[in-house]
Amino acid sequence: MMIKRSKKLTGGEFQGLIGTPTYESMVQNKLEVFQSTKDDDTLWELLDHFDVNAQGVFHMATISSDNIWRIYFENTGDCNAFIELFQATGKETELTPHIESIVVNTTHDTE
Repeated sequence: MMIKRSKKLTGGEFQGLIGTPTYESMVQNKLEVFQSTKDDDTLWELLDHFDVNAQGVFHMATISSDNIWRIYFENTGDCNAFIELFQATGKETELTPHIESIVVNTTHDTE
């Protein structure tokens, strides 16, 4: 028999956190990774590392294709460490600038 600690949440476990402070924290620490996992195992190797060594829990989901991954971290330090470790692999990475939401009023209700 083998017993292993796991910090990676299943889809059901992640859904069960909705409405909690943990879920809110995870949404704030969300990354989108654009990478073909068929060509490179770097993403999987990092996720295996965080499955054992993360400070908090995390969840990973794919978006409509196997090239776009969303990774939600409970802990901001884990999120930052993931970015740093990914960049340390020597792979060409590009961080997308953070843009705040912009609301545009397209109605004429101010006239």
